[in-house]
Amino acid sequence: MENGLGRLNRIARAADRLGVAFVVAFIVNLLAAAVFLALNMEDEANELAEIAYYFLVGGVLSQLIAVAGEETHDTNNS
Repeated sequence: MENGLGRLNRIARAADRLGVAFVVAFIVNLLAAAVFLALNMEDEANELAEIAYYFLVGGVLSQLIAVAGEETHDTNNS
């Protein structure tokens, strides 16, 4: 049983790191979109903002997986 919990813990940690990377990509893309918008390049800014949104969705889903894995691990240790 310990092997399964160890695997779940590794998946939760990997999902956490992946979620952080997605959120950082979201921030960078949104900042780039703001710069493009300031340069009156509205179409490019909208496209970057849309891509940023998908990065944010990926980050939130990854964090949800990480939290679910940690809660499962904590519940089994109690």
